[in-house]
Amino acid sequence: MIVPKLEPAIDSILSERIGALTELCFAEESDAFEKAVQSFNFDDNLQQLNTLAYSHNVSTYTTNVCSTIRGFVHPLLAYLTDRSRHSNYNLVVDALSKSSNDDSSV
Repeated sequence: MIVPKLEPAIDSILSERIGALTELCFAEESDAFEKAVQSFNFDDNLQQLNTLAYSHNVSTYTTNVCSTIRGFVHPLLAYLTDRSRHSNYNLVVDALSKSSNDDSSV
C-alpha cells in the first residue's frame, strides 16, 4: 500500500489574504470601469465617439483584470502545481523503492 507523504499545508491565513487582495483589485477595477462608463454623455451627435470610448474602456478593464489574474492567481497555481508534481514524484519513488526491496527479499 502506498501512503502519500504529508507535506505542510498552505497556511490558511495566507490563502485568505491572497483571496482578499484579489477581490479588492477586482473591485477597484470594476469601480473605475463603472465611473468611466458613467462619465460619458450619450448625445446623438457623439454616439460613435462614445461607442469607441466605451470599447476602449472595456478593453482596458479586461487587460487590467487579466494582469490581476496573472499577478496574483498564476503564481499561486504554479506553486500548487509544483507541489503536486513533487508529491506525485515522491509517491513513484517510494513505490519503486518498495518494489525493488520486495524483489530483493525473494
